[in-house]
Amino acid sequence: MDHFDLPSLRAFSPSTRVITARATSDLLRTTPLQAQELDWNQDTIISTSSGDVRVEAFQVNHWGARWSRDTYRGFNGYIVEKAGKKMIFGGDTALCEHFAAIRDRGPFELALMPIGSYRPGRSSHCTPEEAARMFNDCGGHYLLPIHHKTFALGPEPMNEPMERLSKVVSRDRIALWDTGQTFTLG
Repeated sequence: MDHFDLPSLRAFSPSTRVITARATSDLLRTTPLQAQELDWNQDTIISTSSGDVRVEAFQVNHWGARWSRDTYRGFNGYIVEKAGKKMIFGGDTALCEHFAAIRDRGPFELALMPIGSYRPGRSSHCTPEEAARMFNDCGGHYLLPIHHKTFALGPEPMNEPMERLSKVVSRDRIALWDTGQTFTLG
């Protein structure tokens, strides 16, 4: 599964700090990673050599199940703050009002928003146009499109999500256009 691709997760160092949703840390048991779970509206501070990072979980529109019987698992979006700069990690989500509800916690310099796997997954994933709406709802300055290209998640052509996004978000507000590019916040 894209967010728990075990070969990718096993490549991380055991010292990597992991924040995950409620009742999901057990999914990492075959990796070297130790995770801290957060539920909606909970937060934590991660101390790093370059300063503290605050991570707050918020509700999105998805589900946490990995198999048909583990519907008790949580699912989150995250607000990440360091040195007064804030970003949003939208995670997996379908269209919802939760991004408008966190607008007052900004401003958000960057919003990582999912733009792929919307055919036929509309009940759990958003279209590029819906991602743009939630990006605008939260008041994000730059949008970094995620949840497309790395894994073939849905039947839409690999280039379609970015083509559709470019029609609804101005080019200068899209942080990255292709894999391997670099984006630096000013």
